[in-house]
Amino acid sequence: MAEAAPPQSMCEVAYAFLKRQIMVNELPPGSDIDERAVAARLGTSRTPVREAVLRLQGEGFVQVRPRRGIRVVPIAVSDMREIYEVLTALETLAVERLAARQPPRATLKPLDVAVQDMRRALRSKDHERLIDADERFHRGLLELCGNRRVTQAGIRYREQIRRAHFVALRLRGAAPEPVEMHAKLVDLIAAGKVDEACANHRSQRGAAQAELMEQIERTGLTAL
Repeated sequence: MAEAAPPQSMCEVAYAFLKRQIMVNELPPGSDIDERAVAARLGTSRTPVREAVLRLQGEGFVQVRPRRGIRVVPIAVSDMREIYEVLTALETLAVERLAARQPPRATLKPLDVAVQDMRRALRSKDHERLIDADERFHRGLLELCGNRRVTQAGIRYREQIRRAHFVALRLRGAAPEPVEMHAKLVDLIAAGKVDEACANHRSQRGAAQAELMEQIERTGLTAL
């Protein structure tokens, strides 16, 4: 019988709670975090909440200001462009390494499942579920590539712009084309078509970046 997963510490619970609130924009950029209110909501003391906040500060999500409270850090549009460039390079490298191995389809199951979940989320117009499935897809590419440093760096950059994806999806709505490009990418990787897989991914990332920037600039936002 499989062993039960160890219970999460209250610090982990507080960290997951606050990070998700930031990612889905329930704690928007520039907003303040009330440690007491979070502790009361989670039924814990302020100590694990403070530990979670310090962890989020180390990851660049919040800023602890002495005597002025805790603030969710905005990401400037100019920074997002740079992050996208680095992330596209890292993910394309992951795609190249993965396709070169021509892994069996069973190895790519996490990607196939993510695509299926994206399709279901599109049909039900569930934006949060769509974002979650898309995130699992891209993380799957990074985790399957076989280079630990590429995986770690890619996931760190993805987390920085995930909330921007959520805001953009609310602004523009969801479309099936990117999901089908993801499905095509999995087929190309399984077939070992390295050049075509890399071209597919660069095209998808370029289109996503251009659309995101257009939506943000159209609304007049300078940061997210």
